[in-house]
Amino acid sequence: SKIWQKRGSLEAVEFDHWSRFLPQDDNGVVKLNRERSMELSLLHSREYQSAVENVYLAALPVSLQRFAFDTQWAGGVDLLARRQGNDFDTFSERSSLGLRRQFASGGELLADFSNTMVWDFGGGNIRAGSVLSFQFLQPLMRGAFREIQLEPLTQAERNLLYTVRDFARFRQTFYINTIGNNGYLGLLE
Repeated sequence: SKIWQKRGSLEAVEFDHWSRFLPQDDNGVVKLNRERSMELSLLHSREYQSAVENVYLAALPVSLQRFAFDTQWAGGVDLLARRQGNDFDTFSERSSLGLRRQFASGGELLADFSNTMVWDFGGGNIRAGSVLSFQFLQPLMRGAFREIQLEPLTQAERNLLYTVRDFARFRQTFYINTIGNNGYLGLLE
């Protein structure tokens, strides 16, 4: 095409500006020792970053399972206006605040407080009502025992432990590969 050269062209695809960030002495010689080579490899290795992310991804289900046993709050406000002709006939407001708590025994506690107010402009009436309700559900047979309820959390924690062990092993082999004969020591040879 005629316009390919309009904006210029590159002589090479790879840029060499990264070499300016290497630790150099006054003569421009790159100073690299075992600690610095390990630091640079930890900072720039895709394999190491993937291993760290695998540990993070294994920790997410543990957080989710623990969240299930935490108190969870919910609330909201609803406003409703009804219109008849050009004027508003009624206006109502309903607000609620509730909580849910799951227990390790399989029980579940639900509490809810609701408040409702209705203004009737046609009849001049104002109505208000409040409700406070509690519910406690405890299964007696299916899913009732602690071992059954905590099994997903236990399995998620086991998976996290296995992933952390794999990561510790990966760190050892990563160090050997970075510093060993294929890495820093090989470069010195």
